[in-house]
Amino acid sequence: MIKNIALGLLIISGGLMLVERATMLVSDGLAKGYCGDRYLQLVDGVMGRASCGFGWDIYLTIVLFSTMFIGMFLFLFGQGKGPDQE
Repeated sequence: MIKNIALGLLIISGGLMLVERATMLVSDGLAKGYCGDRYLQLVDGVMGRASCGFGWDIYLTIVLFSTMFIGMFLFLFGQGKGPDQE
C-alpha cells in the first residue's frame, strides 16, 4: 500500500515537472487562478517581487521536488521492516 502511494507521488510530481518545464502551464495557471486580474501587474511602475504571481514557478518547483523526494523516501524505506503486506 505504501509503495503504491509512493509510486503515485513520483509519477504525479514527475509528470507535472515535465509539463512545467516544457510549457510553464502549471505555474501560470495556478498564479492566474490565485491572482485573477492582478496577475503580473506593475507595482510602482515595475514588474518584480511585489507583482502578484511573480515567482510562482519557483514555489511550484520546490513543492514538486519535495513531493518527489517524499515519494522516493517512502518507496525505498516505506516497508523496510516487518512482513510484506501486499
